[in-house]
Amino acid sequence: MTTLRSFLLSTVACSTLFASAQAPPVLSDSTTQAIDAEVWRPFVNAFNMRDAEAFMALHAKPVIRWPLGWGLPQTADSLRVQSARNWSLPVPQGEVHFIELYFTHRSHTDSFEFDIGYYRVVIMRDDGNGRQFVGHFSTILGKAEGRWKIFLDADNSDGVTDEALKHATPLRME
Repeated sequence: MTTLRSFLLSTVACSTLFASAQAPPVLSDSTTQAIDAEVWRPFVNAFNMRDAEAFMALHAKPVIRWPLGWGLPQTADSLRVQSARNWSLPVPQGEVHFIELYFTHRSHTDSFEFDIGYYRVVIMRDDGNGRQFVGHFSTILGKAEGRWKIFLDADNSDGVTDEALKHATPLRME
């Protein structure tokens, strides 16, 4: 497990630097469409509905979640506990939270997908005021239990602005 973890982390670090510099294509083929249907649309829905159980179902059992620059790596157990705790807190009346995903790089084999992109989390109040957080993510997905799952999710928000989203492909929710 330690070897796999080291390999995945090295792969994400090197590939993120390479992909950012090269601006590789965003795929739109049957594998990518299956991944969007099995992982990314349900990910957005689970996040927006604050459904920790549905969110965790999208992650492989040996998952690594690493908030780069502001946290330690998490395993499935710690991610499950944190998600359940965070999303059990009530949202203030009149407030809505949602996430959007934008891709800059997607590549895959029959067994794995590597995605790089941006996320935007918006917190909007019914008075029209709100705030947003924009960040960068890198993920490795693979097949587990006959479905695509997230094996590694690393993200950070250092220096990312809305401008970056203009150069990325948004996830289509239909």
